[in-house]
Amino acid sequence: MNKWTISQLQSTPDHQFAVAILNERLAGLNPNAPLAQKIAQTKNTIANRFAPATPCMLLEFAFMTGDESCRFCQHFVVIQLPPTDNLNGMLAELGDSIIAYMEAHDDPEYDDAVEAVMDTSGFAWHWFKGEIRNCVGTRTLWI
Repeated sequence: MNKWTISQLQSTPDHQFAVAILNERLAGLNPNAPLAQKIAQTKNTIANRFAPATPCMLLEFAFMTGDESCRFCQHFVVIQLPPTDNLNGMLAELGDSIIAYMEAHDDPEYDDAVEAVMDTSGFAWHWFKGEIRNCVGTRTLWI
């Protein structure tokens, strides 16, 4: 659990504080548990409500299907960019998490895999619906 200094408590906006506390609670739960899913949903609702002022990125998950009739399947999400110097590392971890999810589940649906991993990723996110405010770039994760 994160220990908050008085300075951090005073300077952190309410919505960011709420998301941080929910992330802490979520970290110890099975991502498939109903409570974990509800916490992740609530966290995303809070985070997305304040999204317009936050730089975002379009993230494409491109799954190589192994099927000659449809070689890959794409899923697009919008992520809020966290203040970090390790974005590439965080995105690499997402790719690794997707692969681990796919290996741990018997023939999962691609959108279920993306949703499960994104809900536990620490990123505020939502499915791409055609418009992104404050988009600063795109990335593709080939799976």
